[in-house]
Amino acid sequence: MSCPMAKKPLPFPERRSAVEPEPLSRSGSRLIFTIADRRFAFEFSSRVTELKPTPARILVLNSDTVKKAPNRAKSSELRDQPKIRR
Repeated sequence: MSCPMAKKPLPFPERRSAVEPEPLSRSGSRLIFTIADRRFAFEFSSRVTELKPTPARILVLNSDTVKKAPNRAKSSELRDQPKIRR
């Protein structure tokens, strides 16, 4: 036993989330490049949106409990060091 198919498909309505805030600013840029005979484009975009304030948890960090990152050598110091092969 088979069921006849509907003559016209029924589209699903688009789901709209809760009210989205409007962006305060939008910007974008595009980088176009070619490899052989093919062209490509990287499209970068960003937007700034103001959100409603929400309560934030405050974390207190004591200087005794925070580990300091090791000092990084300056590029000139690294350049002057002998290279070690392993």
